[in-house]
Amino acid sequence: MKYLSRFVLVFSLLLSIGLNAQEEPDPPDTSFAGAVWISPYLQECNTGEEFTTEVHVNTGTQNLAAYGINISFDSSVVEYLSCVEGDDGFLTAYNPQPESLITTGFDAVGKDPSEDLHLLTITWAVKEKTEFTKLGMTVSHMTDEMLVPAGTPTANDGYIEVVLGAIEENEVLKTGVSVGSLNPGINIQYTLEKREKVKVEIYNILGQKLAGLADGVSPSGKYNLTWNGSPGIYFARVEIGNKVYKEKAIIIR
Repeated sequence: MKYLSRFVLVFSLLLSIGLNAQEEPDPPDTSFAGAVWISPYLQECNTGEEFTTEVHVNTGTQNLAAYGINISFDSSVVEYLSCVEGDDGFLTAYNPQPESLITTGFDAVGKDPSEDLHLLTITWAVKEKTEFTKLGMTVSHMTDEMLVPAGTPTANDGYIEVVLGAIEENEVLKTGVSVGSLNPGINIQYTLEKREKVKVEIYNILGQKLAGLADGVSPSGKYNLTWNGSPGIYFARVEIGNKVYKEKAIIIR
């Protein structure tokens, strides 16, 4: 009966996560003149990683001579680094704000008609984990050289999914999970072959830090750390030197 109740608890936790998880956004419709989209529309990034997003435009049968595009972002998750013109595009001015990036462009002749014009390339840095975060776009104007709107200007949002960090296999690190009804917890074991800087942290499935078990330089030797928590799904994140490891753990009472 005890094992059955544990199975029911684990199944309930996983079912709850599945029901509450945010669905992956659908790809943007780029088939019509005036469509503006971010490519890739959804990408996975690691914490601390830099990544680029491209802004593309479908101008239909018209040239693109002027535009104004505003990209909003969550500054607690990503940090804006730079903006340059794309392979087929142009950039006149850009104005980064705390939560948005305002870009404008003007070309008197206009760029040739294209169903997939690479207008801009923007570089970001990931700050912390989240399931999905939106790079929201709005188009203030998009015209040809005669100031006629290029198609029906319509912006499509982009999304990124941030994970805790790169998962690497290494013989030096041995992590394990111990679960007991009397003392439920996460047990982390690792061996240092030399003096190393070590950081050990516990996160919940939302990416929120719950505990720090180690943070500093440790001499060589074997280590055994335990964190006790309530039933649920957690991640143990271990940094040894310049390498990052992650282990998933389920605590069952």
